[in-house]
Amino acid sequence: MVIRPPLKGKGWLATSACCKPNVHRDLRVAIDGIRIETAETFAVDWVKVKNARIFDGEGKRVEQYYGFDEDVLAVADSTVVSIRDGMPDETPSVLIVPKSKSEYGGNNVFLEIAPHVFAWYAHLRQGSLRVKVGDAVKAGEPIAKLGNTGPSEGPHLHFGLLDKPDSVAGRSLPFVFDSFTLDGAVDFDSSNGDRLVIRPDARQVRSAYPLYGGIQDYP
Repeated sequence: MVIRPPLKGKGWLATSACCKPNVHRDLRVAIDGIRIETAETFAVDWVKVKNARIFDGEGKRVEQYYGFDEDVLAVADSTVVSIRDGMPDETPSVLIVPKSKSEYGGNNVFLEIAPHVFAWYAHLRQGSLRVKVGDAVKAGEPIAKLGNTGPSEGPHLHFGLLDKPDSVAGRSLPFVFDSFTLDGAVDFDSSNGDRLVIRPDARQVRSAYPLYGGIQDYP
């Protein structure tokens, strides 16, 4: 499915995505003892990069992260089918343990973008949701702000498509973005702490999935 990016602007780094082993692609969930589901295979986590860093200072406050409070956008004309708000933004690098399934994605939104296709946005900033269940939204419309709620080690957007509005029992679906500019890719093995080593690779990309370590500019 071809969709619009859920973010806008320069310097968006995909920290979890295809195609190396990672927390998303490796996840397997046993459902009711009868099947194994793959809820995050194609999900992507994004942080924002500036000057080869993702935050100012020591990164101990959410406000120091460049992506915090950035607009999160609808990827297609769609209908809001589920929301969760009210969870506080957590201290970076302090990973909370969810007390229930509903806390797993922090503050989050599900949009139905096609029959049996749902866009899930997770870890959204507390109090930033601009939509309610039943709202019709247009592609590119802001629906919330990027945050650090739920089990999240730092401000980022977790985004993916699922075949049902269930972040645990749903099946992850593949997608591509209509267009974006690739700035380069991070060499994580050579990077030191919060100082990223970036290999230049500037080019225009169409109908493609954002690969792990890539830094994208979204129109």
